[in-house]
Amino acid sequence: MNKSIFNSTFWFGCALFSIIAFLILRYIPDFYLEQYQTSAYIESGQIGDIVGGTTNPIIAIGAAFLTFLAFWMQYKANRQQRDDISLERFESNLYEMLHLHRENLFDLSCGKSNGRNAVLALCYKLKILYYLIDSIIELWPEPDKKLFLYYCDKYNYSQSEAKNIIASNLLFYGANFSYSYDGKSNERKLYDKLSRVIENFESNRTKISNKGCYDEHTFNLLSENISQFINEELTIDEVDKMILPDSLLCGYNEKLGVYYRHLYQIAKFVALKEGISEQTRYQYMRLLRSQLSDYEQVLLYYNSLTKIGEAWDECLIANDLKYKCKLWIKIRSCIYRPIQDWHKYKLLAIKAHKDSGTNTCASFIKHLLQSIREEWKNPSFVLKIRPKENWKCQMGLIARFRLIKNIPVSFNMFGYIPETKYLYEIIIYKNHNERFFEAKDPVIFGAPDN
Repeated sequence: MNKSIFNSTFWFGCALFSIIAFLILRYIPDFYLEQYQTSAYIESGQIGDIVGGTTNPIIAIGAAFLTFLAFWMQYKANRQQRDDISLERFESNLYEMLHLHRENLFDLSCGKSNGRNAVLALCYKLKILYYLIDSIIELWPEPDKKLFLYYCDKYNYSQSEAKNIIASNLLFYGANFSYSYDGKSNERKLYDKLSRVIENFESNRTKISNKGCYDEHTFNLLSENISQFINEELTIDEVDKMILPDSLLCGYNEKLGVYYRHLYQIAKFVALKEGISEQTRYQYMRLLRSQLSDYEQVLLYYNSLTKIGEAWDECLIANDLKYKCKLWIKIRSCIYRPIQDWHKYKLLAIKAHKDSGTNTCASFIKHLLQSIREEWKNPSFVLKIRPKENWKCQMGLIARFRLIKNIPVSFNMFGYIPETKYLYEIIIYKNHNERFFEAKDPVIFGAPDN
């Protein structure tokens, strides 16, 4: 039998129907006998009337039950058919979106490289820009360096993260990115200063040619030239200049913007699909990830660090997995959170007793009540599925579906690396005996060895 038809709702209806039928058969005949003040069935009339009056309800109840069963099965069959049609439409749209993604990929270009080769070139160009920016900032005089430190403090970035973000913005938009800030802002001054130094380096140390390409060799040549250029500001012979396929600050927003917007819409489309399990949702996302080359995943990670890429770290949950009653969400969170963090409060209470001699029981209750107050204000258990099953649902899109799982070991990640950004998620995956990366095996202190 189809379990989706004979589910808990069906059996609840059957049980309720049976109870009502039993009450009718058990008490109605005696009720009528008591009304006519007689204690024997033979005194109440002809035996046939008694038998007919008793069996007719049984037959009628049985017929009613079979009619209910037929309507129920038809209702579930219609609902299943509607769900199947909805799923077919979803899969059809998904495959069409994946097809468009491939077309967007083949439209990408960097110099003479196209498609996936262009993505590889863009990864190395981003790496070149990062080390250019890193070298420029490190050798800047103190007043100019303060602009960068202000940028880090204002947006709460680490220095490596800020350099990655600046490099990604310049790769994406080119020198025109500074126009997104107010003319007198420190951010505008920072991007303008960096762009001018990079343009000066480009005019003195590089030349544009179709023979050029962005690869490891180009990066190594740049590393040898950048320090000397910043310190001495000397020009060199035309023959000795580095050959680049295009300008370092030409920008790729026209095509990269379409590529990333469409890629995000595919991930969002799957994440918000109702009526499917998390495991099925992950299988659909594997189709998307299988279309991403290793270097596409590298570029996706660095894009997610920027303001325009923050959406990749959003937690998107389908509506059918959320509780709609806000009061129930708060009550559930206030119950589940203390149970889940019971040992944590105990350890905190013991630590407080050792540090300051406070009463262990009072400290435990204090942490417990504080957790309940926080959960009442900001509930964390808003999903219908159990906490053991929804540990991935609380993560952003990249971590939840491991969209950077195949980052190549051969490519040296630079700046703010994934192991730093996704430290918490890597530990959770490790605790659930799953790998966040396919080939990489990051050593995370504090996570148990499996």
